[in-house]
Amino acid sequence: MKKILFLLMILACSVANGQNLSFQADLYNGKALDVMSDYTIGLNAAAGISFSDRFFVGIGAGFRMTDALYYSSYSLRRSYSLKYLLPVFLRAKYNILRYKVSPFLMVDAGTTFDVGKSSNKNVGGFFFEPSVGVNIRFNDRLSMYIATGPNVQHTEYTYYGYSSTYKKQGYTTTALLKVGLAF
Repeated sequence: MKKILFLLMILACSVANGQNLSFQADLYNGKALDVMSDYTIGLNAAAGISFSDRFFVGIGAGFRMTDALYYSSYSLRRSYSLKYLLPVFLRAKYNILRYKVSPFLMVDAGTTFDVGKSSNKNVGGFFFEPSVGVNIRFNDRLSMYIATGPNVQHTEYTYYGYSSTYKKQGYTTTALLKVGLAF
């Protein structure tokens, strides 16, 4: 995965000649839709190329805090613990209209690195984050956006059964609300 991201960065830099370099930064907050996580807050920054005033492709990184499931037991007891994640991702954003206020579609996909891995819980791995929102353009170089959508994140935790203990893996889904700037 690291080699693929590195090659994509080189490709993006080579294509960038003659295109408009753009930057995006967003804050987000989310509430889990399942039992594998409770909440998520974070910050992302992406740099890339605007091929027109409607289409952006770039790479990004960020910092995310999530309250992840630590363990679950046969008696339905669950314990959550704070995890720190570093997401690295590719972003594509498409403004549907060319007006000052435009709906848009955006997709972030990549991997997260778990800063504090433990033997009982790990949240790092693949994530996928489609979203829809509204882009408000202030001038040719500055706009603000508000978006919502699910974050699907790989996770694993320890399950304590009646007679055995084992690791469970899966994907947690969090509903996110993002507020960001593009310049």
